[in-house]
Formats: sequence, C-alpha cells, structure tokens
Amino acid sequence: QSGGIVLHGRCFGVFEKNRIVNNARANVGLKGTANPLFDGNTVSGGSGYGIWIQDGSTGMFQNNVIEHNAFANVAVSDNAQPVLEQNVIIDGLQMGLLLRHN
Repeated sequence: QSGGIVLHGRCFGVFEKNRIVNNARANVGLKGTANPLFDGNTVSGGSGYGIWIQDGSTGMFQNNVIEHNAFANVAVSDNAQPVLEQNVIIDGLQMGLLLRHN
C-alpha cells in the first residue's frame, strides 16, 4: 500500500465520513493548490503522517478524528494554509501537529 488519499495540483472534492487507515505513507496528502473538504473522517494508523498538507495547499478539515499515526498526526509545510476546525487530534506516535517551513 501507499498513500490513502493523495491530491496533487488543482484538485477539489468532498470527503465525508470515511475511514482512512493503515496506509504506508500519509493517510491523506495534499500538494500544490489542492483545496478539498474533509468532514467527519477517521484518519488513523498510518506509517507516515496522518494528514500532510504542503506546497501551497489549503483545504478545510472539520469534525475529523486523527489518531495513532507514526509521524505527526497533522503536518503543515511549505506555505500551506489549511483550516482545521473541531477535530480530535490524539495519540500521535511522535506529535499531534507539526508546522514546518522548508
């Protein structure tokens, strides 16, 4: 397995009430102006980041449970500007939230 849901470039979409679990890389990855809505999902057990938002991506993440991922549960890097509201971010194996500029 590789990443669970990966959006590159000008991608949009609505992802609601899914279980995105046990992927070999990021369970959810956004890169390069991706702008989806993730609402009410469980993001858990990934071997990498739970959610990795990078390279100018935005997106709205609300009412999700993000837990038990090997790296940060949520990583934001490289000028990404997501909105995170009313999520439960718990039990990350390294950290809950990582904000990084490369």
